[in-house]
Amino acid sequence: MAYSKSIAGSIPGAIASQDGSQDGSPLSEAELLAALQTASDNVMRLACKLHAQPDADAAHALAEEHALAQELIARLLALPAASAASTASAACAASQAQA
Repeated sequence: MAYSKSIAGSIPGAIASQDGSQDGSPLSEAELLAALQTASDNVMRLACKLHAQPDADAAHALAEEHALAQELIARLLALPAASAASTASAACAASQAQA
């Protein structure tokens, strides 16, 4: 399939291991968000391609990217609230340090 590279690249090094990165550690919130952004970009790109020129391979790739995005959203929602709070606290502290 022509679009499998875009899907495999959506979570750097983690598609083969759904629960973590290549070294076995779980994906961080930042890694999940980056992967979701990539998947979202791919969905938009493929949707535009399908609108301009209908293509069965692009339609299949779009469905796969959409499924990946849904999985990433579910994984982000499943993160403990403490993880999200600590990420927000760290971002706030970093922005205050720069000011």
